[in-house]
Amino acid sequence: QITTKELGTVMRSLGQNPSESELQDMINEVDADNNGSIDFPEFLTMMARKMKDTDSEEEIREA
Repeated sequence: QITTKELGTVMRSLGQNPSESELQDMINEVDADNNGSIDFPEFLTMMARKMKDTDSEEEIREA
């Protein structure tokens, strides 16, 4: 299981600086069993969405 604290550590290592509430929102988006933390497959889903959003934003800026 991955908690908001652990997620924050991962996000900061990727150059992000999310607030505690942003981390909780990110977990809530993919927390299929609503237990307040995410398992690894849920984490991968969340990161795939986040990376897709980031790529789109960069593509828009380049255009």
